[in-house]
Formats: sequence, C-alpha cells, structure tokens
Amino acid sequence: MTKFVPPYPQPMPDHGRFIKMMLRPVKFLRSLHCSLSSLMVRSYSMHMGEVGLPHKKVYVANQPDLVQRVLIDDIANFPKSEVVADMFGTLVGDGLIVSNGEIWKRQRRIMAPVFEQTRNKLVFDLMMGAVDDMMARFETIADGPREAMVDEEMTHVTADVIYRTIFGEELGADDAKRTFGAFQSFQEAAFAHGMARMVGLPAFAASGGATARKEAKIIHDLLDPKVKERYDAFHHGETLDGKDILDALIAAKDPQDGSRFDLRELNEQVAMLFLGGHETSASTLAWNFYLLAKDQESQEKV
Repeated sequence: MTKFVPPYPQPMPDHGRFIKMMLRPVKFLRSLHCSLSSLMVRSYSMHMGEVGLPHKKVYVANQPDLVQRVLIDDIANFPKSEVVADMFGTLVGDGLIVSNGEIWKRQRRIMAPVFEQTRNKLVFDLMMGAVDDMMARFETIADGPREAMVDEEMTHVTADVIYRTIFGEELGADDAKRTFGAFQSFQEAAFAHGMARMVGLPAFAASGGATARKEAKIIHDLLDPKVKERYDAFHHGETLDGKDILDALIAAKDPQDGSRFDLRELNEQVAMLFLGGHETSASTLAWNFYLLAKDQESQEKV
C-alpha cells in the first residue's frame, strides 16, 4: 500500500522568485492569500533565514532556542509587527495579540489569573455541553438525507465552546452562522489587507480594509451587548458568580495598580479571544477529519 502523503502548498524555488513576480505579477499577488506562498524550499530547513519581500525583509526562525528567545526570553526586543495591527486592529483594537510594551504587560498581568488551571476546570462542563450538542446534530444528520459540511460543523462547535466559556450560555444556530460568516470574511479580508501592506501598498490602497471593518462591526454587534450588560451590572453593585471567563475578566485587577479593564478594553479582549480561540481549532479539526477520510490505515488505528 502506498503511504498516504497529505496535500500541501508547494513552496517557491529558492531562486527566481522575483523573476516570477515580474513575469506574472497578478498571479503572484493572488497567491498572497496564503502565508506559506512567501516561503521557499530552504525556509523549512534553515535554523534562521531571510525571506525577501518587495518592501521589507521577513526572518524565519525554526530553531527551538531561537523561537524561545524571540517569544519568551527577549520579548521586549522583538515586538509584534505593525502588520499584525494592520490585519487585526479593526476587530481587536489594542487587544493582547497586537499590543506591545507596557500596554501588553498590563494586559498580561490582568489576564493571566483568568486562565489559570483551576478556572479552566470550572468551564470544562460548559465545553462538554457544546460537544454533546454537536454529537446530537451529527446523529440527526446521520438519520437524514443531507450531508454534513464538516468545516461548518467544526466552526460551529469551536465557536460554541468559546462562546459558552466566555458568556456561560450556548451559541444558537442562527448566531453561529452569522459568527462563522463574519469571522471567515473578516479573516480573509484582513489577511489580504495585511499582505498588501507587507508588499508596500499604503493603507488606503490596500485591498480588504473596508470589508474587514464591515465584518468587524457585525462581530462586535453580536458580542458587545453581552459584555456591556454584564459590565454595567457589576459596576452597579451586582455580585458576579464567577461562572465563566467574562465574569473573571470583568472582576480581574492589575496586581500592580489595582486597575481593571474598562468597557472598550473588555470588548477588544473578548473579540480577541473569539478570533484566536475558535478559527484555528476549527481549521485543525476539519483538516484532521479530511486526512482521516483519505487515509484508511489511520482510520483503522483511531
């Protein structure tokens, strides 16, 4: 039996990249919808190296000790790129995934206790509720004539998991579809905008910006009212029961100065948690199911 090899995007050859860009510029720019399209063959084997773009240089670090230095040990000297803010700032503002310096340090101090192990145990039952509901949907589909769209189902369940852990309640089917559509459109537009900025286009000329802003508003219209309702209740003296992540975020204090997140900051952090908390998990799950469907040997081992 021939060993199954998963499909993968072909890297660019180590030479001739800019010749390709000059000869077929439209196709080259369209390829930038995939972050892997900028990488070359040697990008996957070098310890650290340079990937040249028309407007700037990108350095790829693969060696574990270099990755630890950049992300942990010497983080002050390796701030997040402005491209990250270009891509995601319309949704998350100064949220944790785009912030740097003292703003980032304060956010980390406030948020670290929110995600300690004991709180993760408290929200585990909420997560399992989302999984149980997904299994019920699959059983209904299995008994009927229609096919299941696995990518949509994985997006539904992962969005439901993050929604329940933040708000303590399930994400309805209609809201799940709106969330799925808005996040998908936002990320496609934001990535296109960020890639255009990376190759040197000014913000006003880079595609995707207007679409990203429109989709970000749809997402905030879904999430912000929930945050405001709980925030207002807390600041009017109501006691939070600590049942979910939002309760913990509202009550959390900076251990250095005692400050809390204001409403704008809470809205940004909740949007950030949604952005980082469900889409990558959904894509990974859908990809795993696809690979299993293609590989009989792996199916037999599961």
